Amino acid sequence: MLNFVTYFCSLFQVLFDFGISQLPTRELARDLSRSRELVGNVECLKIIITFISSFLLGIIALTSHFDRVTNWAILLTTLAFTINRRAMAPLS
Repeated sequence: MLNFVTYFCSLFQVLFDFGISQLPTRELARDLSRSRELVGNVECLKIIITFISSFLLGIIALTSHFDRVTNWAILLTTLAFTINRRAMAPLS
């Protein structure tokens, strides 16, 4: 079951980023003076995208009629993806 849940959640992993991680690197290379504004805006955007993605994945899991244990595993895996994406934010 854990393999299925990991695979199922990784299908939607692209929703947790949308390529936003590369945006600050590219824009800061162009103009370093906008760093505070840019990093703040990107972080807010990433938080919004993460919440929407988590909600969407939860709705998909609930409408797929998985059993209770599988739904909890999907919820926890989604939480792990969310934490992972937030932890990777300073690296960009």
